[in-house]
Amino acid sequence: MTLNLSLQKLDHYSIFIVCIYIIKISFTFFALYYTYLTFGKLEKDVEKDDSISWVKLWKDRTELLFVFLMSSMLLYLFFPFGVKQRCIDDTHTRNLLFIYAIVIFITTDWHFFVYKSGAFDIMKKVK
Repeated sequence: MTLNLSLQKLDHYSIFIVCIYIIKISFTFFALYYTYLTFGKLEKDVEKDDSISWVKLWKDRTELLFVFLMSSMLLYLFFPFGVKQRCIDDTHTRNLLFIYAIVIFITTDWHFFVYKSGAFDIMKKVK
């Protein structure tokens, strides 16, 4: 699949795919950097270092965002009641992939975004 990235014909799906690529490249960078920073160190030393915890935080966030974007793409591509162009004509396979995307949404560990973001602290203070 090739992406048409000209500014005149940039549709929403192409922008979405480019965002997925950017998030995946960011995750790869943070994962490699985290591995580099923690290589040969003891676990207690890793927990004390703020730069390592910052890299781990962003590695985890970009991974979760990638999972969210990929499951959103599965929902979009395999929505069983849509009238758009079909990627897969087999109804059972399309339904299976759509249900798989819903399962990914449900089973993802969302507390990482909710409790470790600054927005949650602001919501707790509002009464």
